[in-house]
Amino acid sequence: MMKITGLLKGLLGIVVTVAAVSSCQQGTEDPHSLAFKQKEADAYLTFLAAHPDSAGLRLLTAQKLDSVGRYKEALTQMDTLLSTDSSKYGLWVVKAKILLDSTDTTGAQASFNRALTKYKGEEALLAQAVIYALHNQDTCLKIADELTTSPIYSNYIKGLFAAGKMDSVNALSYLDKSIQLDPAFAEAYVAKARFFLKTGQAASAKEAVLEGLKHNQASIDLLNITGDVFGAMQQKDSARAYYQKSLLIKPYQPAIQQKVSAT
Repeated sequence: MMKITGLLKGLLGIVVTVAAVSSCQQGTEDPHSLAFKQKEADAYLTFLAAHPDSAGLRLLTAQKLDSVGRYKEALTQMDTLLSTDSSKYGLWVVKAKILLDSTDTTGAQASFNRALTKYKGEEALLAQAVIYALHNQDTCLKIADELTTSPIYSNYIKGLFAAGKMDSVNALSYLDKSIQLDPAFAEAYVAKARFFLKTGQAASAKEAVLEGLKHNQASIDLLNITGDVFGAMQQKDSARAYYQKSLLIKPYQPAIQQKVSAT
């Protein structure tokens, strides 16, 4: 994957943010709002039009468009990059993530497969394993065994698969092992909470998410499942508060925005 230094990324961020701010003539928009984020995305596109040969800027633009739900435009940018160099593992991974965000799981799997033909990267392997686990396909277990240097992820995948099979003993055992290895690994708490909610154990789900938030307060998935847990317990004000925290980090989440409106 093309590497963009922190300095370059920071400078580009400043440039496009200034452009976005200047486009708000009244200066009244909340920089955390979706409207402002959309203007940032437009500013990236404008800046890219003036620097079309910058692969790094094109990649950042694709990711910015993805973050505000403009998936078709984001994929256009990725396809432009891949048409120039389809050998880069990281570009296929980014495209796969955009496809996942757009709910095109089949397309995402195809992109992860392409990535893995370039390099057996852990990120692509893990993402594929999660997809298989969520579809109750035991192929995920083979991948989990390949992740020998990453027991956190290996245990997580096995726990996720077991949870899908309603195997509570193995699900909780593997997920707890993953958490023990990395207490800040949010997805393991999320998987535990979802399993507890599915089995009608809201109190246990609450315990899991609150423990997770002690170690990772910025996980969107963890904040959202916490909202779900409090919603299941009929604590609507608390549920709304967690959803709103999530939306501050990532404003474009139609399903979560709908839940906020419903509470």
